[in-house]
This record gives sequence, C-alpha cells and structure tokens, in this order.
Amino acid sequence: MKVKALLGMTILAVMMVACGGGASGPKATMEKFVVVTETMADSMEKADTAVAVVAAINSYSDSMEKLIPEMKAVNEKHPELKELGKGGEVPAEYKEIMERITKAGEKMGASMMKMGQFYQDEGVQKAQKRLMEVMEKMK
Repeated sequence: MKVKALLGMTILAVMMVACGGGASGPKATMEKFVVVTETMADSMEKADTAVAVVAAINSYSDSMEKLIPEMKAVNEKHPELKELGKGGEVPAEYKEIMERITKAGEKMGASMMKMGQFYQDEGVQKAQKRLMEVMEKMK
C-alpha cells in the first residue's frame, strides 16, 4: 500500500516537473528531475540489502528536497506549461525531455518494487516515511 502511495507521489513529481523549470528555463529543471529519478531507479535496481535500499531512498529524498522548491517556483513563473504531460500535444521543444521523464518514471516505478522485499526492515520503513514527507511538500 505504501509503495502505491509512493508511486503516486512519483507521478505527481513527474507532472510537477513537467510544468516547471529553473533559472535556466523549464528544461533545466526537467533535466535535473530526470537525473535524480534515473539515479534512484538505478540504485534501487542494484540494491540487494535493506541498507542499500535505505541509502537509495535517502539519497532520492535529499535530492528531491532540494529540487522541490525550484519546481514550485517555476510552476508559478510558467503556468502555461501545466498542460505538458496531460495527454495533449507536447511542443516539439519538450518532446525529448518529456519522453525521458516518462521513461525515468516508469523505470523508477518498477524499481520501487524492490522496496517491498525489504519493507519489514525498520530502516527501510523510516526512509520510506521520510520520502513520503518530502514528496508531500510538492502539493
């Protein structure tokens, strides 16, 4: 159940980053989000112990905690981008990054199943709880 909630928050993150950008423009923030998400997915795929899962989750939480304020600020600055990723036509300039965001989200969703294997571990539970708290800041 908590894995599903976390996946839902990840989808929300994808949608938020699709709406935002940084000081260098929306694509800069999208790129940061893709890298953070791909790194998390790769780390989770390689995790073979609860300690490795905790490290992957905590690293992602740390990265998202830093990125969320940028995402929110750009959402306010670029409200016209809120339609990206909502099923409509994606402007050509955003197609490549939106494809990468979608693939990274799918990869992360699949890799999060690894957390279920170690969910009985107290450290994993604490890391997952913290991640949920970080992701809540995106609302």
